[in-house]
Amino acid sequence: MYIKTTRLFIFLPLFVYGLWYYPRVIITPLYWSISCVTYYFLALYSFTFHPFHKIISFWRHYNEYHQIIENNYKERSYLLEELIKKESALVRCQKLHELGIPYKNVDAIPLEIVCQIIYKQLNQQNSFFIIDKGSLHGICVDMVVAVNNLLLGRVVDVYPWYAHVMPVTDARCYVPVVCATSGAHGVFHGDQIDFVSHLEPLVVDEVVLTSGDGLIYPAGLGVGRIKKFTLHNLGFLYEVNVAPLADFSHIDYCYVLSKNTQKALMSMGKVDA
Repeated sequence: MYIKTTRLFIFLPLFVYGLWYYPRVIITPLYWSISCVTYYFLALYSFTFHPFHKIISFWRHYNEYHQIIENNYKERSYLLEELIKKESALVRCQKLHELGIPYKNVDAIPLEIVCQIIYKQLNQQNSFFIIDKGSLHGICVDMVVAVNNLLLGRVVDVYPWYAHVMPVTDARCYVPVVCATSGAHGVFHGDQIDFVSHLEPLVVDEVVLTSGDGLIYPAGLGVGRIKKFTLHNLGFLYEVNVAPLADFSHIDYCYVLSKNTQKALMSMGKVDA
């Protein structure tokens, strides 16, 4: 004990003397020792905690981006629905204005039955999807299926508890359409519009709506947007390529429409002629 105390009293004055007159000789080894210990802990953190922190940060950002994309998709669906309403109203207003008839903004598309899409098979040549309502729920052949003012297709086969729907993107589904900006008429099927005259002033990215011609599809439903158009070899008709507005991969529910509600109700035996 005496020897340890003696060593302490000898070492302490020497340490103070060296720290006072030669600080670098004392501080530099201490500084390097602290640096080595600090580096050791930093390296340990880098190889252990840092990868976990990156994974947690990536997952947090992934969830945030996923939520942003989902919110943007909802906003896009709402804005697209409003755009279709405005474009449809504008087309009807222009037609009535040419006839000198005052336009009243009323929704002429009645809501019939809300359905869930329980199966999808989507391609241009042989595509269909199945809804969970059938003849027992009032579904009839040739009734129109839509969502948010977007045309999805028409009913082609009806069974008691479900029905088959031919989507508008099927090449066998022919829909009379009108271009909202140029006013050009044609027949849409698959991903193109046929029978469009070369004299029509088509516009790229303009909205394509159902024209209401024929006995099946009501007017004013959104179909797609024009991607490009080129003249046919003969030079009298356009070849018009259209991008569908409806994204079937994100649609799980729809509703069934009828152009003539009274006729549909009569066909179901609910009213008298």
